[in-house]
Amino acid sequence: ISDPSQLPFRIPSTIFTPSMSFNLGPGISLLWAIFFSLLMAALAVIVSLFLPEHTMNVSRTISGEPIISGGVGLLTLVIAPAIFLVLAITIVLIPLALLFILVFGVTLVFGWIALGMALGERLAGLFRAQWAVPVCAGIGTLTLSMLANLTLALTGSWFWALCCIGLPVILLLNMISLGGVISSRYGIQLYSTRLDRKSVV
Repeated sequence: ISDPSQLPFRIPSTIFTPSMSFNLGPGISLLWAIFFSLLMAALAVIVSLFLPEHTMNVSRTISGEPIISGGVGLLTLVIAPAIFLVLAITIVLIPLALLFILVFGVTLVFGWIALGMALGERLAGLFRAQWAVPVCAGIGTLTLSMLANLTLALTGSWFWALCCIGLPVILLLNMISLGGVISSRYGIQLYSTRLDRKSVV
């Protein structure tokens, strides 16, 4: 038969394939928050084991001078992109730009751990206990990361809440922690306007 229209059945012009989609719901966000928080807590324990004095100096700088730490952190967040752009526009300096990103990322993580340790010390005082430095860093970073992730998760569904609550809270915490690292010169010395002398490691 040369004409398909004369066939006793109709040949479909398009083929429909079944589609499969999985909606994991809010549970996946909670699982990711727990996993990320545990990962940061483990990293905090490792860092505080190898660099206890440096971590304590950054933590105490954040606790003692939160406003100055926040100001230094804000200034760093403003200057850092400009430095990266200056390095990135020159082909020869592109490796330095990549190294700058790596150092900046390490600085953010170290500051977050130190901020977590400051929270861990507050929790230890709340329970009237004396925890070792790695324990304070681990528990504090775990609590801080969980609170930050839950803040983003709870405000992420609403655009205005995310922009007015979630992101500003995380940005503020990162400003303070980043400024603490820079002010204390990565924990080499304790920065405090209340002390006549600076504690040098």
